[in-house]
Amino acid sequence: MDGPFVLNFRLPIVAAFRHFCGRLGRFGRPMIVPLVVAMALASGAAARGEERFLDFIGGLRERQFFDTAIEYIDSITQRSDLPPEVREVLDLERGMTLQQKGAASRIPEDREQALSEAETSLRKFIGEHGQHAQAALANSMLGELLFERARSLMWKASETEEADKKLELQQSARTLVDQAKAIYQTAQDQYKAIYDAFPKFIDEQKEEEEFQRRLEAEAKYLRASFNLVRCTYERGQTFDKGTEERKQTLIQAAELFEKIHTSRRTNQIGLHARLMMGKCFQEQDDIGRALGIYNEMLGHPSENSAVLVLKGIAQHYRLICLNDPQKNDHALVIQEATVWLQSNRQLATSQSGLGILWERAIAAEKLGATREMPEKEKEAILRSAMDDAIQVGKYPGPYKETAAAMGRRLKVVLGEKDREPRDFATAFERARGLIAQIQQLSDDAAKAVDVTEKATKKAALESHLKEVGRLLQLSLDLRDDDSDPKAVAQSRYLLSFVKLRLGRPLDAIILAQYCFEHDIKADPDTALNATEIAMAAAVAAWNAGPPKDRDFETRTLRDVCERILTLYPQSAKGGEARMRLGSVYRTLNQPLEGAKWYLQVPEADPQYISARINAGQSYWTAWTQKAAMAAADPQGEQPDAQAMLQWKTEAKTLLANGIQLTRQKLGDMAKPTEELAAAEVSLASILNLDGEFPGTIDRLTKGAENSVVVAIEVPEGTPRPEDGIQSQSFAGLTYRLLLRAYIGTQQIDQALQTMTKLEKVGGQDILAAYTQLGMELQEELRRLKLSGENERLAAVRDSFEKFLQKVYESRNKSDYNSLLWIGETYYGLGQGVAGDAASAAAYYAKAGDAYSEIISGGLVNADNKNAVKLRLARCRRQQKQFEEALKNIEEILTENPMTLDAQFEAAL
Repeated sequence: MDGPFVLNFRLPIVAAFRHFCGRLGRFGRPMIVPLVVAMALASGAAARGEERFLDFIGGLRERQFFDTAIEYIDSITQRSDLPPEVREVLDLERGMTLQQKGAASRIPEDREQALSEAETSLRKFIGEHGQHAQAALANSMLGELLFERARSLMWKASETEEADKKLELQQSARTLVDQAKAIYQTAQDQYKAIYDAFPKFIDEQKEEEEFQRRLEAEAKYLRASFNLVRCTYERGQTFDKGTEERKQTLIQAAELFEKIHTSRRTNQIGLHARLMMGKCFQEQDDIGRALGIYNEMLGHPSENSAVLVLKGIAQHYRLICLNDPQKNDHALVIQEATVWLQSNRQLATSQSGLGILWERAIAAEKLGATREMPEKEKEAILRSAMDDAIQVGKYPGPYKETAAAMGRRLKVVLGEKDREPRDFATAFERARGLIAQIQQLSDDAAKAVDVTEKATKKAALESHLKEVGRLLQLSLDLRDDDSDPKAVAQSRYLLSFVKLRLGRPLDAIILAQYCFEHDIKADPDTALNATEIAMAAAVAAWNAGPPKDRDFETRTLRDVCERILTLYPQSAKGGEARMRLGSVYRTLNQPLEGAKWYLQVPEADPQYISARINAGQSYWTAWTQKAAMAAADPQGEQPDAQAMLQWKTEAKTLLANGIQLTRQKLGDMAKPTEELAAAEVSLASILNLDGEFPGTIDRLTKGAENSVVVAIEVPEGTPRPEDGIQSQSFAGLTYRLLLRAYIGTQQIDQALQTMTKLEKVGGQDILAAYTQLGMELQEELRRLKLSGENERLAAVRDSFEKFLQKVYESRNKSDYNSLLWIGETYYGLGQGVAGDAASAAAYYAKAGDAYSEIISGGLVNADNKNAVKLRLARCRRQQKQFEEALKNIEEILTENPMTLDAQFEAAL
């Protein structure tokens, strides 16, 4: 339960609200309030009890709750306690919200109205606050808004067949682009003034915040410059293809974009300018040159989110080229489009996503027109083209009308098979008849070996899922008072399943939650099954959310689980919900709250044993977090000793109980599972902390071939995985715990064998492995000192001193690793008893002697030599032997003046 969950929550939320409120009717409406409340929690304001007005508006806007954001702005406008700095930017916030609402709207009339209102609000802000710090932003937004309106006019122009009307629309669009250019010029001037006000050089290390502010100012200035050039390109779009005016503007725009790229080759703006150069070449029919630029962008190594957006644009433009008569590579278009759409579901309705979907539709229709294709395959690919075209036609944009026309055309080609059902029962039964084929299509896609075949099979599966979803939605639209309530509940449940498979988990959550809340009487079994879909969808949303901003997804998962627990407390789903809640709170860094939910899983539940282990892990996490904070700030407020003791005791008891029950279930001869091995290692950490070293040795080595130490091994020469019990980090921790236990029991031979295994885990970075061991020793000594356990402190020091002396005496004289470990451990002892000057000095002297012997004996390779010298310098400084310390530092800096650690040491 503690591994990464997998879930998917981001979708066009406004579209979802309209879709469900408008089309689901009686069962869609109740979901609005809880979701908006969840958004309020996600903003952080409710959770912290603060009024963060602008953060909340931004959070609503980010998740496309535009109407709610406008209502909130209207409500706070009337408040007498509204801070002046917030009140003066409300017109700007309103304008930004309306602009984004218009850009997202599928309905042309709504889009135009929102953009018009946005223009009014932005012009009002600029007129009243022309010198405000956000004036440049307002001008940029106003320019973008004019672009949006110009695009709307150009889309209309492309749809009309009347020459006079088309010319009128083109001229109106041109006027808006010219207005945008003037506004962008003002914005550029304002941003340039802000950027130029910063010093030319800012030390990032010393003035990090100032450095970041200058970076932001530079980015805004460059974006305004880019948009100025974009005006030239967009103006060209207002002329017909093939005209001299269009050709000249494309040439001019390409030259201006090239200037930006030349000056900022690695900057995101520079990369975008490079893409636009390719677009200009493409529109001049220089397909080869354009493809070269797009391929260059697609091969860019960065995984930065902004660069990924540019890669999406590049993919769209590349597919246009591949569909061009000069290439006619339609099969490759379908393959690449399918791969991109499946990997970027959250971007499916973005401008690039819809463009890629449209190119796939074009390619599929052209492939379906070939005579060589078998009839069954031809029908499948044409149906896929029809589905894609219908989907694209739902959104405003340059493809809306042509996509809608393709959809109508292909419906005619496909014939009577697509005659729409006219009642609930017919639509539901037709959908149910297609459900059984989903598994077969999924298996076909999984078995496909060739990349092209796999893409084709996945496209067929997606097309089939969409058709099933369409029929299920149609059945719900057609239901009436005479419809079978049980069948309606099943239709709703099945639709939630299809939405989840299509990568639209928010839709799935809304449907499934309504089903398990309201369909209990009509069909209890289906309602209970819907809880599983709701949890799976919430988990999918969590996994798809941005790693650094999963607050909304985490809280949604929590809300779904708590609701299931309220309605189905005694069911197996209730136990699953408790387990999920435990994971949620651990993810929220609230391990004690997580432990509470794990402990509520009843003994009869199949996950009871896992719940015990996870509860123990939660208590141990709480203890380690508090202990680390106390050690990092010994002078600060210390945690409650009684509470700490209770958490450790609970962790120890629960882990031991969970381990015992698991071993009873698996049998003595079974290899440990990942969960069991992790539990054993956590329990070993506690035993070491309490000085119960024989217990640690028993826990980690008992069972011979089925022991934890064997489970973490990998075959010689096999690279370790990134995660799991065989990962480098987990194996290193296990061996360090075992080594600590052998030292505590003075078992020198076993300890040396464990050191050898630890060295193998460390690989080339053995220095880091032993440094980590030394740091853990420091933390152990500090904790014992802080807790006043003087006898244990003395015992730990004594055991290490005796063991180190034995290792030193019995070592191979040419063994670098043993000396390194001796040095790191003595240094850790010195750091751990910093308050005892005499003892610390003695430890530093022994550590320094070990490092000195490594260097003088030529035991260290060139890559690590300076690192060992730096450690020697630190020891000599602690011994107040400053001349020798400085000599070593100077030698390091002579060889590499940019070694920051050495610079810092020299400064001390």
